[in-house]
Amino acid sequence: MIRALGNAARRRGAWGGSMLAGAISLSSAPALANGRYPNADMLIVDPGDPNHLVLRATFGTLVSSDQGQHWSWICEEAVGYVSGDPAMTVLAGGNMLHAFLGTITLSAAQGCSFAPVPFSAQGRFAVDVTLDPADPSHAWVLASGLLGRRQASVLDVSDSAAAPLLVAEDFVPNTIEVARSRPQRIYVVGFNARFESTLLVSDDRGASWQARPIALYPALPMYLSAVAPADPDTLYVRVDDGTSDHLIVSRDGGLNFVEVLSIRTEMLGFALSPDGSQLAAGGPDVRLQVASTTDFAFAPAADIKSLRCLTWAEAGLFACAQESLDNWTLARSADGGQSFTPLWHVQDLVPLECEGSTSTGSVCPRAWLDVSAQIGAELVPSDDPPPTQPVRGAERDGGCTFSINGTAGATASARSIALAALAALGTSAVAVWRRRYRRRGT
Repeated sequence: MIRALGNAARRRGAWGGSMLAGAISLSSAPALANGRYPNADMLIVDPGDPNHLVLRATFGTLVSSDQGQHWSWICEEAVGYVSGDPAMTVLAGGNMLHAFLGTITLSAAQGCSFAPVPFSAQGRFAVDVTLDPADPSHAWVLASGLLGRRQASVLDVSDSAAAPLLVAEDFVPNTIEVARSRPQRIYVVGFNARFESTLLVSDDRGASWQARPIALYPALPMYLSAVAPADPDTLYVRVDDGTSDHLIVSRDGGLNFVEVLSIRTEMLGFALSPDGSQLAAGGPDVRLQVASTTDFAFAPAADIKSLRCLTWAEAGLFACAQESLDNWTLARSADGGQSFTPLWHVQDLVPLECEGSTSTGSVCPRAWLDVSAQIGAELVPSDDPPPTQPVRGAERDGGCTFSINGTAGATASARSIALAALAALGTSAVAVWRRRYRRRGT
């Protein structure tokens, strides 16, 4: 599975401002999400439904059912985390898996409910996650630590349990990948006891491991980016070198590596085409670089000023960027990265419609007050439904029940969810926003 790389930890891993402040556009002074500029930094395509996309953002999880044309927001509190970037994937059936600290959660009802997956953490904390190509209803979660020790382990996660397997003692792991053409092959990269970058390889689904030191840049952090879809021995690794990042490739299962690309910025984006024949890589303030995987002869492509992530799917090459710099949040290329067509703007985000008894429906309406101001979205969305299909697995009947202070009430669209949140603050707040809403002529 091809995954976008986050800008913070390069893994798939308190709101500011007044609640009644006017909407703040991303093109104005920066508004912070958990102390960070609001950004999306990872895009995941549902393995069973190419129309179902999931974006990880610094202000929550975003879901789309129409290949990125429209997006709905799920707050961090509904999932169970309040800061940082969780490791994420989407399982068969469309359920989202989030892994953070010592917790793994799995969504139901397409993001309206989240429940923990039982496992004994014992001081472990999740650092990365990848789908199991042998069984997409399972995922592999990479964890670090055990009872205060430096240890790497992997957890075979289903919807009911997570069984841990020891990878290595005295090892600090960074990322994990599984070979699609040989699901028994698992790769983990991190630092060994001497703080040397090392690749760990298993050919029996984690029962045993071989250590393979990486001679190139041995003192620098490394992040597995992809395994070739048809060749379990070809893997791509990004090297974090401060102001210049590197892409190294192995054709022999990690025994030897060669450098194929170096750019003078953070390599926040990397994507391999679905057939493995092309790759794209880049980062902020440099042109996107595209090459054939036959010769790695890179050529400059589109100019994306604030590239945050890349994901290459059958529908095309997706990129996410900072709205205030590139005038779009998500775009797609149909010509291999030479040009991008904007798909979506963060200001068009709406809250996900959920019943008030669910984890999302019970906590997210109040959080929307701050988030909508931070990203410049409408606090009270229009009642007109977007021209899109229902979120996979969910029924849309014109609204859903919502609650104020935990009490279920009338049916609610995204607009009435926002009004319910304002009502919880008092009638004066509702009056202020109703007047503002009417002045817009809607």
